[in-house]
Order: sequence, then structure tokens, then C-alpha cells
Amino acid sequence: MPKPNRSDISIGKDKWITFIELDSRQSNAIQLDEILKPIEPFLISLETECVAACCGIDAHALWPDDIANAAKHSAIANLPQRIDNAPKRIIETGGDSFVSHSINNFFDRQTLIQLIYHIAYWVRHAEDVGEYNGEREGSAHSVLKSSSSTRLPLNVRD
Repeated sequence: MPKPNRSDISIGKDKWITFIELDSRQSNAIQLDEILKPIEPFLISLETECVAACCGIDAHALWPDDIANAAKHSAIANLPQRIDNAPKRIIETGGDSFVSHSINNFFDRQTLIQLIYHIAYWVRHAEDVGEYNGEREGSAHSVLKSSSSTRLPLNVRD
């Protein structure tokens, strides 16, 4: 299945996180790199499709097996906890648009938080990824529904 929308983020076979366009909100974007600094080496390890300087978030391999493999080989202490801190800090900013120069992308808050929850789920469940066939429900969907005190509508597409 092709991308539903040109900018949607692929997270599995026929699964996408809806990329919400910022339109005129780019000028108010909050700098994200300091929030992501504790997990930056891990994010760089996901940069296997291209380089972020060229392709932004599309340079990152974000399917469950890619995330699980990177997590298994990561040398970052307490990686799951470090990832868990990112959405909390993003919400605390009160912003609705963000920019990362290291990822080379602008993000709507909802898209960004959903992406981080997806990554966090597969870091925590790296051992389960062998059972994942690209069609199982419940994976990151359950994390998105329950991980934040700020409820966000799901924009994960099958």
C-alpha cells in the first residue's frame, strides 16, 4: 500500500503515523534538539534509509524490527526511561509545533508524541518483535491510548 499522504511516517507494513502539516506554525516552532539529546545516539542509529540532512524523518527506519534491533545494540543506559522523558518534556513546553535540526524536520506536537510513543513501545518490547507480522493490533496503539495524561487522538493508519 502506498503512503496515504505524501508526508506520513511509515512505521510498519501498511502502517503510518499521520504527519500533520504545520502550515504557518513553523515560525513559532520550539527547538527540540535539547529534549532529544539524551537519546540522540539512538535516533542516529535509526538513520539507515538515508541521512537526516537530506531526508529528515524519512531517513529513519521506524518499523518495529528496526527499532528493536537498534535498541538491542544500543549502549545508552536506561534507554526506555530516557525515551519516556521526551513526551513529558514536549508537553511541558506548551508548544504545538517543534523543530529538530539534528533530525532536519518540523513536527506538530501530536505527530511527534505519537512517533516517540511508537519508538518507546518497540524499545520496551524488542524481544517481542519476532512475533510481529506487520498486521497485529495492539502494539503501539495501546501505548498511544494509555501513556499520556494528555489524551491525543490516534492518527495511526492501517
